[in-house]
Amino acid sequence: MQKNDIFEIVIKVLGLYLVVVVINQLRDVMMYASFLMQSKNNVSLSDVDQTPLFLISVFSFLITTLFAGFLIFKTKNVVKIISRKEEPDKIINLISNKENIYQVATTIIGFTIIVLTIPQFGVELKNYVQLIQNSTFVNSSSSNLLLISGLKVVLGIAVIIYSNPIAVFLAKERNVR
Repeated sequence: MQKNDIFEIVIKVLGLYLVVVVINQLRDVMMYASFLMQSKNNVSLSDVDQTPLFLISVFSFLITTLFAGFLIFKTKNVVKIISRKEEPDKIINLISNKENIYQVATTIIGFTIIVLTIPQFGVELKNYVQLIQNSTFVNSSSSNLLLISGLKVVLGIAVIIYSNPIAVFLAKERNVR
């Protein structure tokens, strides 16, 4: 089995996980759409404009849907991006080399971080806008959660980009005193 085969399997599974997330986000889009329609029909129902929350829900839904579709239907392109260029179709025995195992594992961890964080980022953004819109005190924890979600996406991308140097570092034998 090639390293790229493992990447393909994991990427497709993460894409399928995102399909479940997209279904949950569709519920939110429909909920905010009904809030928006009700607030437009009955002005006294809510003094808070539901449009920004609806737009954030739709935007999060679309980004997650596109990312899931990309992971599921363009898997080979993703694998080409994350594969090292110096070993295009080299067949290796993953069990015989610790460095290869670490590289595959760190790449999978990077993708997992991104896949789990993108929907969370949408939720945090929606909550942050909702706090601002309701003119409630925006505490630092809500902005910190939004910042942390963004940093987690950046961390996931960095782990994928630097999976080979990380693998080399982790596979290095160390003397224990």
